[in-house]
Amino acid sequence: MGESESKDIFKILFTPISIGPVWIKNRIAMAPMGLVGMVESDGSINRRIIEYYVERVRGGVGLIITGLTRVENEIEKLTLGWKACSTYTKLCQIYSVSFPVN
Repeated sequence: MGESESKDIFKILFTPISIGPVWIKNRIAMAPMGLVGMVESDGSINRRIIEYYVERVRGGVGLIITGLTRVENEIEKLTLGWKACSTYTKLCQIYSVSFPVN
């Protein structure tokens, strides 16, 4: 395989894709990771984690699936944090993996 052929096979990574109604700017996705120590004790996100995800968007990621997010009665605090993060990441789709706490 020549150099031009190997470049051609990766072009599709940089093309947009739709998954249902969701438009994604490219096919580069970031899988969920445990970001222990980067959230507040109540599970809400903070400036540090927002900057972490913003840097990934600046690097070109088109889809981010966050690590586990606790869901309790304080869903509004969590929602406000992710809204703040999405303000910085307009060019990227962000989805959260949520789990209930009893």
